[in-house]
Amino acid sequence: MGDRWTRREALRVAGGVAAGGTLFSTADVGSAQTDESWPQVGHDAGNTGYAPGNAGPTDGVREAWRRGSMGEFASLAVADGVVYAATSDRLYALDASDGSERWRFEAADPVTHAAAAVVDGVVYAVGEDALYALSASDGSERWRFETNVELGPTVADGTVSVGGGNALYALDTSDGSERWRVSTPRRVGDGVPAIADGTVYVDGSDAGLYAFSASDGSERWRFETDRSTTSPVAADGAVYVGVGESLVALSASDGSERWRSGAEDRVTSAPAVADGVVYVEDGDGLRALSASDGSDRWRFGTDGGVFSPAVVDGTVYVGCVDHTLYAVDTSDGSERWRFELPDWARSPVVAGGTVYVYDGDYRLHALTSGPNRTGSAGVDLPVIGPSGELFLERTWPVAAASAAALAGGVLWRRYRRGGGEDRPPVRDDDTPTALERIRDDEGEDDPDGVSWPKEDVERLRSDAADGESGAADADADEDGTVDPAADAIEAGDSLEVEATNLAAAGEYDRALSLLDDAREAYRRARDAAGGSDAVDVDTVDGRLDRLDGTEREIQGLRFDDGLGWLREAAARAGLLADRLTDAGVDGRRRRDPSADTERADRGAPPESIPRAPDVSVDYDALTDEEPIGGGGNADVTKATLPTPEGDVTLAIKRPRMQGTLHTDAVERLMAEAETWDKLDDHDHIVGVVDYDAEPLPWIAMEYMDAGDLGERAGELDFDQALWTALGITKGVRHAHRKGVAHLDLKPANVLLRSVEGAWDVPKVADWGLSKHLLDHSASVEGLSPQYAAPEQFDDEFGPVDEITDVYQLGTVLYELFVGRPPFEGKPAKTMHRVLHETPTPPSDLTDLPPELDDILLKALAKEKDDRYESVLYLRDALQDVTVG
Repeated sequence: MGDRWTRREALRVAGGVAAGGTLFSTADVGSAQTDESWPQVGHDAGNTGYAPGNAGPTDGVREAWRRGSMGEFASLAVADGVVYAATSDRLYALDASDGSERWRFEAADPVTHAAAAVVDGVVYAVGEDALYALSASDGSERWRFETNVELGPTVADGTVSVGGGNALYALDTSDGSERWRVSTPRRVGDGVPAIADGTVYVDGSDAGLYAFSASDGSERWRFETDRSTTSPVAADGAVYVGVGESLVALSASDGSERWRSGAEDRVTSAPAVADGVVYVEDGDGLRALSASDGSDRWRFGTDGGVFSPAVVDGTVYVGCVDHTLYAVDTSDGSERWRFELPDWARSPVVAGGTVYVYDGDYRLHALTSGPNRTGSAGVDLPVIGPSGELFLERTWPVAAASAAALAGGVLWRRYRRGGGEDRPPVRDDDTPTALERIRDDEGEDDPDGVSWPKEDVERLRSDAADGESGAADADADEDGTVDPAADAIEAGDSLEVEATNLAAAGEYDRALSLLDDAREAYRRARDAAGGSDAVDVDTVDGRLDRLDGTEREIQGLRFDDGLGWLREAAARAGLLADRLTDAGVDGRRRRDPSADTERADRGAPPESIPRAPDVSVDYDALTDEEPIGGGGNADVTKATLPTPEGDVTLAIKRPRMQGTLHTDAVERLMAEAETWDKLDDHDHIVGVVDYDAEPLPWIAMEYMDAGDLGERAGELDFDQALWTALGITKGVRHAHRKGVAHLDLKPANVLLRSVEGAWDVPKVADWGLSKHLLDHSASVEGLSPQYAAPEQFDDEFGPVDEITDVYQLGTVLYELFVGRPPFEGKPAKTMHRVLHETPTPPSDLTDLPPELDDILLKALAKEKDDRYESVLYLRDALQDVTVG
């Protein structure tokens, strides 16, 4: 092969070019208007996603403010200078200028469909078993209509339309009285109805689309299909709806098909329609079609599936699972700017010159006009203080030195102001830190060289006098009882320290993933704060606010890692960290030396986890191949790659050769490689080293030398098995955050890599059946029956998606702890058991804590609604299991 680029190298270079652009250009400020609004999910009753009177940032962007994670199933509406954020358990009214809270409304129970509409001073919000009409000024309740709401609300002509189960309701906006209701042949979808020209259009889940009279609910027509459909969009005498892998345009008058345009993948998000153009997701990208005949106008490529777009002032704003919000010129599909978020960028709304968008963890970001055509969350937000060391110590007084990434963040800002050459020297270890100067100073004024708010100085002096650094004691109370809130605080603190250390080493994605774990720990602390003597809600909220600042700075570091002097900042903070370590401080507790000895005797998690080698593979140079595994339509061999630094051992995956190699086999393996390559920046996913389609398709992978999980199931000590289980769930959670579900999890696809003197590391492999989470496929081929979920056999259990991975993880972990899967037998018998039988509780089969029964059986529930709603919650439950 010589100097020929592999496909992976070419894609990486292309991605780098796409991410480029002018960083510090002058931006034109959009013509913001204070009376602009985005009152409903799709802006108007027709759900068009088009706001012709609004303005948004066009030539550059910056982050104006953000709110921490607000809850799931979220949607947005904007009216009269207020952003209404509907989430799974409450509705927030936020000041559009700064994100401050004006009021909130809390539903009695969490919901699985959160949407809001704001019309004529009334907010219509969904609760668990009711639709609420609230005063937009203060959130007081005006009326409620009790029903299970899964569709809507959409407001038009004094009527609010909602649906649930097999019913559609039309309610009077003045008092919530029922004007009419109709029964639908199948369950209504979980989006919003579209209303235009006296007709209500409703998604019938997998049954098609219905049109009802808005005046009396009589059926006008129906469009039947056995494919999944999106929420409809009604505009200019037509109705547009995604149907399977196509976008279909129907006549609004009789439902006849006008045209159909095929897409590269399943259409799962409602399109937007503006000025005779339809904007719709198209595989990994956005496509613009003529509304009259479906002909192509342009296509804009992304690195993942996209959500419903918003069209404002000649710009299409579209969020993508590649963590990026894009602004695209409507005329030709050229990119105007992009903004990277910490997680998925969901569907935006645009009003008053500002774009409001949730990320994948439901943090709310407000983006306005700024200087950057390529932006990143947190880069343009202010940082604190002129000194890297001072900023470190203020952000985390207890473990100041660990936050090297934050020091780099301050230096980054100094560099952008033109001070990049003024690099501070590494601090002499004998020089008192700012924290030490505060504690040692007895005066009333700020200590020399320290300029902080007075309350911070006094708090730290007080903490020093008490022998503790401003953190709640997470040890047992005086009576020996454990304080869950304090324990959770400690867990979050430790994770944040570890994340900042990883960021200092340049491992930004891993650091950000740990910050997500820390955020979950702090949320557990908040939930338990009511019964704690050591921790209150304000303490936890302070931690969460601090965590947001930590995340912003790490995002800023990741934005440009080409500055060598950032390493000096890391080294500087590392010296201080070493002092804490030498003193026996780990987080906030002192280490017990005897615990280290006990840990060494029985083995322990590795201090660091090895990753895939960073080499370019010359396929023709591979030698010493020997078979090591295979399955489905592929084989895997162990091979040696000679390099100037020495031989490197790799695993090579190729399609199984059975005569002629068909094109679909090539495309299938290359699709797997490209998906896998986007996921492998994680400790618990097998790394992809390189791949190409020539001379035949191949993937070069990290060589996992310790076999697979199936060979070790039931044999590990409980603490090692529990650590292994957590690692597997973290790997799958990482993939979900990237927008990919595995769908073929089984012990043979969890490989192990040995680490000298420590436990073997589990890593998830074989992403050949994986699907983007936006592609809710009804079935997949190549299943292993004993590890398949009920919905993979019978679509009556719902679509195949990330919750399928929760079930499959349940089977894998069951076998890990017990030694066998929950169901065994011949394929037909196993399938019957999966669909109809309940697994035996693990503790009935071997010596395991009963709490593990509840966790695994919940993951293995037949109905998806009875399982953990996210791998995140399964992971959290495992973290709470006590190791004996």
